[in-house]
Amino acid sequence: LNGTLVGAVSICAGANVMEPWAAFVTGAVGGAIAYFLSWLLVHLKIDDPVDAVPVHLGGGLWGLLARAIFSSGEDEVTGNKYGEGDDGKGLFYSGFSENAWKRFGVQLGGGLMLIVWVVGICAPLMLALNRFGLLRVLRSIEDEGIDQHMQGGSAEVSAVKEVAKRRALSDL
Repeated sequence: LNGTLVGAVSICAGANVMEPWAAFVTGAVGGAIAYFLSWLLVHLKIDDPVDAVPVHLGGGLWGLLARAIFSSGEDEVTGNKYGEGDDGKGLFYSGFSENAWKRFGVQLGGGLMLIVWVVGICAPLMLALNRFGLLRVLRSIEDEGIDQHMQGGSAEVSAVKEVAKRRALSDL
């Protein structure tokens, strides 16, 4: 599921200016980046149970850069082109032109500014929540399992299937 999601996230920035083959490559590379980041978070013992960081940070940043690399120069949806003196082509199509490198720098700078913005907003919030003990559930609830504590059962697919099977058998 995350592979599909990271592919979609990766292609969002350049969907209107990329050829289908470039969109495929962008999604595939985004998947590889997300896979590596997921492994890295586990290795560093950073908790991200739904892989939000690998999918959105990894796939999103890669997508921003991929637009500057694989842009065909023409908006596939509207047919609009870039301004005078700039064909809008990415590094791949332009032969690494000066304009394409500038566009790559703009995309990279935009991605870095997004990181600064998100960290600047989220870090103080998360630090404050952690300081007042509001960021995590109690250790006893975590050990019991939050699904068990809040809903009286597990949300694991195998457990849900087992409950459904028992209910179906009891109806016979």
